[in-house]
Amino acid sequence: MFCNKCGTQLKENARFCPKCGSPVAATRREPVFERNTPQPTPAAPRPRSGVSTVLIVLIAVFGTALIAAVGILVYTLSARNITENVVEPIAETAAAVQEQTAPREETVGEKQEEIIELSSASAFSGATASSVLADQAGHSYAAENVLKNDGACWCEGASDYGEGEWIRLDLPEKQLLSGLKIVNGYAGTAKQYSSNSKPEEIKIEFSDGRSVNVDLEVFSTEKRKSTQDIRFSSPVATEYVRITIVSVAGSEYKDTCLSYVEPY
Repeated sequence: MFCNKCGTQLKENARFCPKCGSPVAATRREPVFERNTPQPTPAAPRPRSGVSTVLIVLIAVFGTALIAAVGILVYTLSARNITENVVEPIAETAAAVQEQTAPREETVGEKQEEIIELSSASAFSGATASSVLADQAGHSYAAENVLKNDGACWCEGASDYGEGEWIRLDLPEKQLLSGLKIVNGYAGTAKQYSSNSKPEEIKIEFSDGRSVNVDLEVFSTEKRKSTQDIRFSSPVATEYVRITIVSVAGSEYKDTCLSYVEPY
């Protein structure tokens, strides 16, 4: 304990400073209270949002659908190299088709003639054309070449691109024709395919007078031997088909070619 005025050390309980005589101020020690600081209450855990769960589910569903779509596309491209084109010949009712195909009897004078049910077309028996390109370098371009899928072709012999030229394909008898399989252009070698012209639109005519126009695919050189499936919406009873070139995808040579035509 020291004097507040001169700093002399004082005895305990001294009332005056022995050096300067200043009264010693009474001091009281205030009790020190310990403050109880309240501890913060732990925050309650926040509920987890359902947004992340929904997002995960959506990503999983989308991923599964994408994988399935890619699988279907790969299978389709690997399983078939055929393009299909469904066409509608001049309208024909189902009753008319049934009348053509169902067995029935007709009275001719005093005789009864049975009409035999028509069979489905499977092969052409012959081919003729409005014009044919002359043989060159040992290659024939006859109409009959389209009956065999061996890389040869029919090539029209007109001086231009051959619009209006036609090829007629005969059936052995009147049969039901459901469609045609066609290999367009000169599908022999890559050079033959790229150098010669190809039909873009054809007109298909039947022996009963009906007809239908069809657009053909013009493939890349790599897919030149691909078959195009021209399927009719209903079978047609006919003795032949005549294919007329309507428009052409022109190339280095104006000669327009078809490699193969098959009935079914």
